[in-house]
Amino acid sequence: MDMAINFFYKTKIEEAEDNKIIPQYKFEIHPFDKVQGLVGQIKNLIDVVGMVTSVGRLEKRTNGAEKLDVALTDSRNPRNRATSIPPAFIISVQVQALQELYNLDSAPTCSVPSSFLVHLAASCSIPSARSLSLISRLGASFLSWNEKMIVTLWEDRAYQFQASLQNTGQSPIFVVITGLLAKKFSDKPSLSSTDATRTYFDIDYKPLKDLKNALHEASAKAGVGLLPPTNVQFVTADEKSVQQLHIKDVLDIEIPPEKDQVRGLCMATITEIMEGNGWLYNCCSKCARAVHPTEEKYFCVACNDDNITVSQRYRVVARIKDDTGTTTVTLFNKEAEQLIGAPIQRLINELTEGTNMEEIPPAVKNIVGKLCAFQIKINNYNITNGCEEYTVTRVSECSNAEAGGSDTVNAGHKDKRVRLE
Repeated sequence: MDMAINFFYKTKIEEAEDNKIIPQYKFEIHPFDKVQGLVGQIKNLIDVVGMVTSVGRLEKRTNGAEKLDVALTDSRNPRNRATSIPPAFIISVQVQALQELYNLDSAPTCSVPSSFLVHLAASCSIPSARSLSLISRLGASFLSWNEKMIVTLWEDRAYQFQASLQNTGQSPIFVVITGLLAKKFSDKPSLSSTDATRTYFDIDYKPLKDLKNALHEASAKAGVGLLPPTNVQFVTADEKSVQQLHIKDVLDIEIPPEKDQVRGLCMATITEIMEGNGWLYNCCSKCARAVHPTEEKYFCVACNDDNITVSQRYRVVARIKDDTGTTTVTLFNKEAEQLIGAPIQRLINELTEGTNMEEIPPAVKNIVGKLCAFQIKINNYNITNGCEEYTVTRVSECSNAEAGGSDTVNAGHKDKRVRLE
């Protein structure tokens, strides 16, 4: 039952001694694994606690609104705690993995410091799938906080977060973020700010202190330190799976046998919009799958329906270039709209009668010359069929100054510390 306190004309208010009965902070904290079940619900807002692991760049949408993505980790869920793994098992797995990695016949006779194992797990770069699997196992004992939550902060909430972050210094950041709504992005749950959203940095709040103590204790046992948040181009649930690549690397890449695709982050300049590929496609307005007319009717195979509403979406194939080579990428609706700066329906409405719809409009050609960060998807079809046109999953326009510092996402932390994720 909802309750309220009403103040009337004759209401008297007297200051009382603070006896600590009323807590300074009162939040309804939700664990990350419960967010999935709250997607689409708008009645109750969500509060979360976490350590900030990475912060993205301010991104402007086509409606002018700016957003900031922030990744949080929370180890208070017992199934995510590294301390739940028996130490003897941890050492056994680490030694076994080292034997396999270096083809040793027996376990090393000398003791191997855990800090070395952490550094090895974090820094080794060996291209084979087997080696990557072993490296993953080396760090599994204390890099087990792999369940993240991405929080998207909009407009003022984003600006306030950035301003507060600048005052925290180079130390781990622990926050409570309140008043959030659960959304779904790329089939994964995420959180989005509302007008009620507030962010509290390192406050005296028990769940936040418990999280901080748990992470510090686990990192101390592992012989490593917790890192401050990293600044990344795009915040993703699994940032380690997104490789920083030059175009030559993209063209030469091999997909590990156990995967059907890999993702890469590539900084390049758009040099051309490919003629002959068009710039839009007709799709089912319900599922966004491409549809083609059959006997003057459109049939959607995905929906198994011939009574559909047809709409148009962007499909722009662009040639991009960096210092190592050139390739082509495909920008679909949201990413193309972000660079073009206008929804597709506006461009269609501006076309004069009789215009050839295959001809690239000037507004689309205007993206030539833009320096962008492209997060691309590379799959077996691209490689086996020699078809580039890698699908762009995220894009952000960059300045030339940013290009100079884009060689690595986390170049500033080349010490023996490692983030617990």
